[in-house]
Amino acid sequence: MLGIAFPSVSLGLTIWVGGIVTQDLVESLTPYYPREVNIARTTVRAKFWGTFRCQTYWLLATRGAWARAVVAGRTGRFEPAKTDRVVRP
Repeated sequence: MLGIAFPSVSLGLTIWVGGIVTQDLVESLTPYYPREVNIARTTVRAKFWGTFRCQTYWLLATRGAWARAVVAGRTGRFEPAKTDRVVRP
């Protein structure tokens, strides 16, 4: 029972936070944009694609962090010199 419940709850929370809440927060920022825009989702199709897009952005944003966490978990340390953002003199 738990083997089915936990992954289902996890997936639901991921979709909720990574897609729906993120998109609602972006829409709530419209009063602060430099000019007046309307980014409200009006159709089910727009809501689906918006949620999918937000999920993709979250995945891309956290991909590097997860890779570093896995390396640190496996080896017990992390070598920042192995990343492409370190410049050696």
